[in-house]
Amino acid sequence: MRPRAILVPPRRRASISARALIAPLVALGLLVTACGANDEGPGDGTVRGVTDTTIRIGGIAALTSPSGGYPGADIGAWARFERANREGGIHGRQIEYIGVKDDKEAGETNLQLVHQAVEQDKVFAIVPMLGAGFLPASSDYLDSQRVPSVGWGFMPGHCMGEEAGYAFGYNGCIQPPGATVVNTSLAKPIIDLLGEDTTVAIVSDDSANSTDGLKTVQAAFKAAGAEVVYAKANVPTTETVDFTPFVRDVMTSDGGSAPDLVVFNSLFANTVGISAGLRAAGYQGELLNYITYSPGLLEGSPDIAAALDGSYVSTQFLPLEFGGDAIEQMRADVAAVDKDAPLTLGTIQSYWMADVFVQMLEAVGRDLTPERFDEVINGGFTYEPTAKQPGIGPISFPKGHGEPSPCSALVRIQGTSYQPVTPMTCSENVPLSSVQ
Repeated sequence: MRPRAILVPPRRRASISARALIAPLVALGLLVTACGANDEGPGDGTVRGVTDTTIRIGGIAALTSPSGGYPGADIGAWARFERANREGGIHGRQIEYIGVKDDKEAGETNLQLVHQAVEQDKVFAIVPMLGAGFLPASSDYLDSQRVPSVGWGFMPGHCMGEEAGYAFGYNGCIQPPGATVVNTSLAKPIIDLLGEDTTVAIVSDDSANSTDGLKTVQAAFKAAGAEVVYAKANVPTTETVDFTPFVRDVMTSDGGSAPDLVVFNSLFANTVGISAGLRAAGYQGELLNYITYSPGLLEGSPDIAAALDGSYVSTQFLPLEFGGDAIEQMRADVAAVDKDAPLTLGTIQSYWMADVFVQMLEAVGRDLTPERFDEVINGGFTYEPTAKQPGIGPISFPKGHGEPSPCSALVRIQGTSYQPVTPMTCSENVPLSSVQ
């Protein structure tokens, strides 16, 4: 048995690669087969990963990848689990955390590591499960083996709807099945700031995922009282794109004039390129996107910072710049396991995934089995933030398998820094049919 939480984390980078931020918007298709595994635990031979004194947990994340990955994802979950251990563990058990393995955001590698985690490492759960490598082959296998995981809810396994399952998004399901649910927090904070008479152009990629996402983003702005004057899913997702025609279309989308606000439901490169093109064309209005918050990104990429200067960014977690008790607790927890570790996007994400899972374990109680976990969590569980200024919003299951947590924070890019605008606030999810 490996010693609890004494592993040396893999090498980290201080900031995430810009291209890594495209992951929540990319729909991947990869079919591979899965084989079975036994259910024996590493200690007592009854429940995989659970003994009288320990709960074994491992993680899988794209620590590296061709697009940059999520460096730091190995630190955040570790830090949160170690605080749980320092506080006495969970119902008399310590968390034996065996660390995070790198799937490089490749589906085949993810599936191999999933099998290894279950069949060799004998884990009870996988936290984090972070990145676009978590494809249906992996989630189906984990469901068949009754292995819980917590990740960033943008992959199909996190979005099972009424079918539920053992994969949970710490923020629910970003892209609800069939795009039938509208997360009004995508629009409400910025429209509260700019006013209900705001005219909005929504720029979207031509991928299937972005086309579905466009429906919910457009509906969110309609629900907030804005006038959507342009909403097209037509920007290519190829490596090289001429942004000129898209800039021209947006600049004349409000009856021949420019709209008050341009919203991006697009890949990172397209968001940056069209933002820069709009400013070069003399656009004086506001810009909003959902993917360009990443600590260290702006300081390390002055060209990107210049292109995005003045843009608002909506996030699903509280950015570090707001400070407050949740952020200070995270900083303290990370420093307790690695005083030199930077707080990256990967660190932040995996920390909140672990925080959600700790509450889940507490709710299940001492009788910890996969079946009992499913009964309690998918039978009606709500994660509730404990901080006065929360780091993420509440999320309930099984509802969260089919809709997102309708909470967000808002920052604005100024030079090479993110400036706080609106802290984590929650609105509501509404049926798409109610705003069409």
